[in-house]
Amino acid sequence: MGIKRAIQKFSRRREEKLKKKAFEKFLRTLGDKEEFKKLKAALDTAFDGASFQVESMQYYNPLSQSANDDLNAEDREVMIARCREAYNNSLYGKAAINRMIDGAVGTSGLSAKSNIDNETIGLSEEEAATLQRFFNQKWKRWTRAKNCDIAGQDCFAKILKKVSLGKYVDGDILVNTISQKFSPKEEFSLKIQLIEGERLSNPFQVPDREATETENGLSQGVEVNYFGRHIKYHIRGAHPGDTVNIKSVYTWQELPVYGEKSGRKRVFFVAPFGRVGQTRGVPCLAVGLDKLKGIKAHSRHELVAAALQAIYTVIVKNISPSEDTLHNNNNNLQKNLLGTVNSKRNVQLGAGLITYLAQNEDVIFADPTRPNANFSDFQDAQLKELAAGYGIPYEYLVLIFNSSYTAARASFLQVKQKSDSDRFDLINDFCLDLWELFILEILEDHEIPEEIEDLIDWDEVFDNDDYFFAISGVTFSGSALGSIDEVKDVQAAGLKIDKGLSDFDTEIRKIHGDSDFETVNSRLAEQLKYRREHGIA
Repeated sequence: MGIKRAIQKFSRRREEKLKKKAFEKFLRTLGDKEEFKKLKAALDTAFDGASFQVESMQYYNPLSQSANDDLNAEDREVMIARCREAYNNSLYGKAAINRMIDGAVGTSGLSAKSNIDNETIGLSEEEAATLQRFFNQKWKRWTRAKNCDIAGQDCFAKILKKVSLGKYVDGDILVNTISQKFSPKEEFSLKIQLIEGERLSNPFQVPDREATETENGLSQGVEVNYFGRHIKYHIRGAHPGDTVNIKSVYTWQELPVYGEKSGRKRVFFVAPFGRVGQTRGVPCLAVGLDKLKGIKAHSRHELVAAALQAIYTVIVKNISPSEDTLHNNNNNLQKNLLGTVNSKRNVQLGAGLITYLAQNEDVIFADPTRPNANFSDFQDAQLKELAAGYGIPYEYLVLIFNSSYTAARASFLQVKQKSDSDRFDLINDFCLDLWELFILEILEDHEIPEEIEDLIDWDEVFDNDDYFFAISGVTFSGSALGSIDEVKDVQAAGLKIDKGLSDFDTEIRKIHGDSDFETVNSRLAEQLKYRREHGIA
């Protein structure tokens, strides 16, 4: 495929070049050179970006292809391997990805809080609060590692970090949900299985096919309908680079996106933002691979040069002897033969050592040129360009905030925008549908206390989509980024509340991240009561 595409590109460019030369030759036959220049200038465009007259644009001819042709399977395979190597071995590549993950997931994952629309389902605020507490308690128990992970290894917070890692480094990742209990004592059957994007491919490497009104299309392992909606995924039995399970590498399994009985989404495809019609995701590190490689090489070479320079060299220079010197040396040789003077002299370096050189000997000290005075400035310039490409402030990428409070504050605001955007995508791509599956299991398979059961209209919950949407409302939130000056942040929050520009719940979430007004004040009430009971002023 790669050789065929290269031939097509070469043929297309050659054809365009021949057409252009033929047309210019035709213009020259008009006779008048001045007229020829006017006609040729008239062929140019008003935009430099589309011009072939501007010198810098004459040989700038990128191909315009469809989204899937731009990101074909061969190119994507190479990019993933390079991005994974950059994450494993490039300090700044790992730093950039870790900053993105910390912003999207937070330090302790995303916490879910039930948010029931009590007016739609006809409950009072107290009744809705009771039902919300029931769902929240169940969710806290389910998010433990042995309850939510198919392998029983990772809690929900770690699963979110692995999902984000696969999204940023590999370009996309599949999240499959399975209903299975491994022991009779297990409380929950809903489990999460993560599948690397590299296992997603066309069965037996068949070519991609276009979707029609009667037949689904197939592109890089994703089966889509006529409108581009994902219908089914084709998964290898093992990673294509697996050297142990070789037989499984050449077997494929079909994974439907929607459950056969419930009709609800059970497989989630998590990928970064991309072009319209783009089936697979682009690794986030891809845009800066060349820059990362250059920064790493430059830093390594400077380190090696500094290490070599640290081996401090002293050169003993022998001055060309004159006739008098030769005469003196002959006398010294005669004295050595008589045993009066030792001819073997060791000139060496040492702490507090005084060494006397022989006559006509000199010492040259190597002039150290490391560390390079311009190294830091050059690296900083490269890192600023890299940070801009990844959408991360330079200060946040290198974790250095020493310019000013205003600059550090501006960096934090930019980080918050980036984190909010990534967190919003993660919640909408994965978490919201997962919460609905969780609520369905609770209502269908779990024993519900009588006081909770009376609050649910069982005739509506499974058949009325509006009722289920109201009862399964949820809010996901994560830990806050932190604060540069907590006093100023608290003062600003209080001023917003006093002026009616915000509320307690919003400001508490900004400061604490995964907390809210009810939680904070209930704990505060308990603590104040305890202090009064124990006589603490």
